[in-house]
Amino acid sequence: KAGFGLPDQMEARSPVRGFVYGGLASAVAEAATMPVDVLKVRMQLQGEGGSARQYRSLADAVAKILRSEGPLAFWKGLKPAVVRQLTYGSLRFGLYAHCRELYGVPANSMQAVPVRKVLAAMTAGGVAAFICTPIDLVKVRMQAEGMPGHAPLPRYNGIGHAFATVVRHEGLLGLYKGVAPTTVRAAAGGAAAV
Repeated sequence: KAGFGLPDQMEARSPVRGFVYGGLASAVAEAATMPVDVLKVRMQLQGEGGSARQYRSLADAVAKILRSEGPLAFWKGLKPAVVRQLTYGSLRFGLYAHCRELYGVPANSMQAVPVRKVLAAMTAGGVAAFICTPIDLVKVRMQAEGMPGHAPLPRYNGIGHAFATVVRHEGLLGLYKGVAPTTVRAAAGGAAAV
Protein backbone atom coordinates (compact mmCIF):
# COMPACT_ATOMS: atom_id res chain seq x y z
CA LYS A 1 0.00 0.00 0.00
CA ALA A 2 1.08 3.54 -0.68
CA GLY A 3 0.18 6.51 1.48
CA PHE A 4 -3.46 7.47 1.97
CA GLY A 5 -4.46 3.81 1.62
CA LEU A 6 -4.12 3.85 -2.17
CA PRO A 7 -2.56 0.82 -3.83
CA ASP A 8 0.89 1.58 -5.29
CA GLN A 9 -0.18 0.40 -8.73
CA MET A 10 -3.07 2.90 -8.84
CA GLU A 11 -0.76 5.82 -8.12
CA ALA A 12 1.88 4.58 -10.54
CA ARG A 13 -0.53 3.88 -13.39
CA SER A 14 -2.82 6.86 -13.21
CA PRO A 15 -2.45 9.92 -11.00
CA VAL A 16 -5.76 11.04 -12.54
CA ARG A 17 -7.46 8.21 -10.67
CA GLY A 18 -6.14 9.68 -7.43
CA PHE A 19 -7.78 13.01 -8.29
CA VAL A 20 -11.10 11.41 -9.25
CA TYR A 21 -11.36 8.79 -6.49
CA GLY A 22 -10.06 11.14 -3.82
CA GLY A 23 -12.58 13.82 -4.73
CA LEU A 24 -15.55 11.48 -4.96
CA ALA A 25 -14.77 9.63 -1.73
CA SER A 26 -14.27 12.90 0.14
CA ALA A 27 -17.52 14.39 -1.19
CA VAL A 28 -19.59 11.33 -0.25
CA ALA A 29 -18.09 11.29 3.25
CA GLU A 30 -18.81 15.01 3.67
CA ALA A 31 -22.44 14.65 2.60
CA ALA A 32 -22.93 11.70 4.95
CA THR A 33 -21.53 13.60 7.94
CA MET A 34 -22.98 17.04 7.19
CA PRO A 35 -25.45 17.16 10.11
CA VAL A 36 -22.63 16.40 12.56
CA ASP A 37 -20.47 19.11 10.98
CA VAL A 38 -23.28 21.67 11.29
CA LEU A 39 -23.68 20.75 14.97
CA LYS A 40 -19.92 21.06 15.52
CA VAL A 41 -19.79 24.52 13.92
CA ARG A 42 -22.85 25.74 15.82
CA MET A 43 -21.50 24.52 19.16
CA GLN A 44 -18.05 25.99 18.49
CA LEU A 45 -19.49 29.40 17.64
CA GLN A 46 -21.92 29.73 20.53
CA GLY A 47 -20.91 32.39 23.03
CA GLU A 48 -18.92 34.33 20.39
CA GLY A 49 -18.98 38.09 20.68
CA GLY A 50 -20.47 38.00 24.16
CA SER A 51 -23.66 36.25 23.08
CA ALA A 52 -25.24 33.74 25.44
CA ARG A 53 -24.55 30.04 25.03
CA GLN A 54 -27.46 28.51 23.17
CA TYR A 55 -26.89 24.79 23.67
CA ARG A 56 -26.30 22.82 26.87
CA SER A 57 -25.44 19.57 25.09
CA LEU A 58 -25.44 17.88 21.71
CA ALA A 59 -29.00 16.62 22.26
CA ASP A 60 -30.11 20.13 23.26
CA ALA A 61 -28.53 21.54 20.09
CA VAL A 62 -30.34 19.00 17.91
CA ALA A 63 -33.69 19.74 19.57
CA LYS A 64 -33.32 23.54 19.40
CA ILE A 65 -32.14 23.58 15.80
CA LEU A 66 -35.00 21.29 14.76
CA ARG A 67 -37.53 23.42 16.63
CA SER A 68 -36.32 26.85 15.49
CA GLU A 69 -34.98 26.17 11.98
CA GLY A 70 -36.32 22.79 10.89
CA PRO A 71 -34.50 19.67 9.68
CA LEU A 72 -32.99 21.37 6.62
CA ALA A 73 -30.81 23.46 8.94
CA PHE A 74 -28.62 20.37 9.37
CA TRP A 75 -27.78 20.60 5.68
CA LYS A 76 -26.85 24.30 5.61
CA GLY A 77 -23.64 24.75 3.69
CA LEU A 78 -23.95 21.40 1.90
CA LYS A 79 -23.12 22.78 -1.55
CA PRO A 80 -19.89 24.53 -0.54
CA ALA A 81 -19.01 21.55 1.67
CA VAL A 82 -19.30 19.13 -1.25
CA VAL A 83 -17.43 21.51 -3.58
CA ARG A 84 -14.72 21.87 -0.95
CA GLN A 85 -14.39 18.13 -0.46
CA LEU A 86 -14.40 17.38 -4.19
CA THR A 87 -11.63 19.94 -4.62
CA TYR A 88 -9.68 19.12 -1.46
CA GLY A 89 -9.90 15.35 -1.88
CA SER A 90 -8.97 15.55 -5.55
CA LEU A 91 -6.00 17.80 -4.85
CA ARG A 92 -4.79 15.93 -1.78
CA PHE A 93 -4.86 12.49 -3.36
CA GLY A 94 -3.91 13.65 -6.85
CA LEU A 95 -0.99 15.80 -5.71
CA TYR A 96 0.35 13.04 -3.50
CA ALA A 97 1.74 11.10 -6.49
CA HIS A 98 3.42 14.26 -7.79
CA CYS A 99 4.78 15.13 -4.36
CA ARG A 100 6.20 11.62 -4.00
CA GLU A 101 8.03 12.20 -7.27
CA LEU A 102 9.21 15.63 -6.11
CA TYR A 103 10.69 14.17 -2.92
CA GLY A 104 12.23 11.20 -4.75
CA VAL A 105 9.95 8.53 -3.31
CA PRO A 106 10.22 5.43 -5.53
CA ALA A 107 7.07 3.88 -6.99
CA ASN A 108 7.65 0.83 -4.80
CA SER A 109 6.80 2.27 -1.38
CA MET A 110 8.63 -0.58 0.39
CA GLN A 111 11.91 1.02 -0.70
CA ALA A 112 10.79 4.53 0.19
CA VAL A 113 12.44 6.57 2.91
CA PRO A 114 9.60 7.15 5.43
CA VAL A 115 10.51 10.81 5.98
CA ARG A 116 10.13 11.51 2.27
CA LYS A 117 6.71 9.85 2.17
CA VAL A 118 5.64 11.94 5.16
CA LEU A 119 6.91 15.13 3.49
CA ALA A 120 5.02 14.24 0.31
CA ALA A 121 1.80 13.66 2.25
CA MET A 122 2.24 16.85 4.27
CA THR A 123 2.87 18.89 1.14
CA ALA A 124 -0.13 17.45 -0.71
CA GLY A 125 -2.45 18.00 2.26
CA GLY A 126 -1.12 21.48 3.02
CA VAL A 127 -1.35 22.71 -0.58
CA ALA A 128 -4.86 21.29 -0.95
CA ALA A 129 -6.01 22.95 2.29
CA PHE A 130 -4.48 26.30 1.32
CA ILE A 131 -6.27 26.25 -2.03
CA CYS A 132 -9.57 25.21 -0.40
CA THR A 133 -9.57 27.70 2.49
CA PRO A 134 -11.94 30.16 0.73
CA ILE A 135 -14.62 27.53 0.10
CA ASP A 136 -14.13 26.18 3.62
CA LEU A 137 -14.74 29.67 5.04
CA VAL A 138 -17.91 30.03 2.92
CA LYS A 139 -19.11 26.61 4.12
CA VAL A 140 -18.69 27.56 7.79
CA ARG A 141 -20.37 30.94 7.27
CA MET A 142 -23.35 29.30 5.60
CA GLN A 143 -23.59 26.69 8.38
CA ALA A 144 -23.65 29.44 11.02
CA GLU A 145 -26.25 31.50 9.17
CA GLY A 146 -29.38 32.05 11.24
CA MET A 147 -27.81 30.80 14.45
CA PRO A 148 -29.75 32.32 17.36
CA GLY A 149 -27.79 34.55 19.72
CA HIS A 150 -24.88 34.85 17.30
CA ALA A 151 -23.71 38.04 15.67
CA PRO A 152 -25.83 38.36 12.54
CA LEU A 153 -24.09 37.24 9.38
CA PRO A 154 -25.15 38.44 5.97
CA ARG A 155 -27.73 36.22 4.32
CA TYR A 156 -26.17 34.28 1.48
CA ASN A 157 -28.13 33.30 -1.61
CA GLY A 158 -25.68 30.60 -2.64
CA ILE A 159 -21.97 29.99 -2.98
CA GLY A 160 -21.27 32.77 -5.49
CA HIS A 161 -23.15 35.34 -3.42
CA ALA A 162 -21.29 34.24 -0.29
CA PHE A 163 -17.91 34.67 -1.98
CA ALA A 164 -18.89 38.09 -3.34
CA THR A 165 -20.24 39.22 0.05
CA VAL A 166 -17.08 38.19 1.91
CA VAL A 167 -14.86 39.94 -0.65
CA ARG A 168 -17.05 43.07 -0.63
CA HIS A 169 -17.08 43.39 3.18
CA GLU A 170 -13.70 41.90 4.14
CA GLY A 171 -11.57 42.11 1.02
CA LEU A 172 -9.97 39.26 -0.88
CA LEU A 173 -7.86 38.28 2.13
CA GLY A 174 -11.10 37.79 4.09
CA LEU A 175 -11.49 34.52 2.20
CA TYR A 176 -8.26 33.30 3.79
CA LYS A 177 -9.19 33.78 7.45
CA GLY A 178 -7.88 30.76 9.32
CA VAL A 179 -5.59 29.65 6.48
CA ALA A 180 -2.58 28.96 8.73
CA PRO A 181 -4.24 26.53 11.18
CA THR A 182 -6.25 24.97 8.34
CA THR A 183 -3.08 24.29 6.35
CA VAL A 184 -1.11 23.02 9.35
CA ARG A 185 -3.97 20.70 10.36
CA ALA A 186 -4.20 19.26 6.84
CA ALA A 187 -0.43 18.80 6.60
CA ALA A 188 -0.41 16.98 9.95
CA GLY A 189 -3.36 14.86 8.85
CA GLY A 190 -1.52 13.97 5.66
CA ALA A 191 1.52 12.91 7.65
CA ALA A 192 -0.60 10.78 9.97
CA ALA A 193 -2.27 9.05 7.02
CA VAL A 194 1.00 7.69 5.62
